[in-house]
Amino acid sequence: MGLDKFAESMKEQAAETMAVEWRPGAEVPHLVKTKSGVDIDEANAEAVRRICAGRPMLIGMGIARDTLPGMGERMILHAGPHRHRPQGAGHRHGGRGVVASADGLF
Repeated sequence: MGLDKFAESMKEQAAETMAVEWRPGAEVPHLVKTKSGVDIDEANAEAVRRICAGRPMLIGMGIARDTLPGMGERMILHAGPHRHRPQGAGHRHGGRGVVASADGLF
């Protein structure tokens, strides 16, 4: 769902919307250091090093409705990358972060 779908949803709720065409400028500077002086490339390299050196382990498991605050009895969760999916493409081509109420479906 892009911003156009968000605007449609707002209009359906009688909210005022305004369409704006905006794109970043052609010359976007490559940032080398943060405002506090940290070298961004070095920080990213350190983050990747730590991730690769990590040793994943299972520390617990549970039922979602017992583990996640606010998880309803009839709620379905789906997490996936939010990206454009061509019309008719299968679910593996563009997941959506979705929380759906399944009241009356189960």
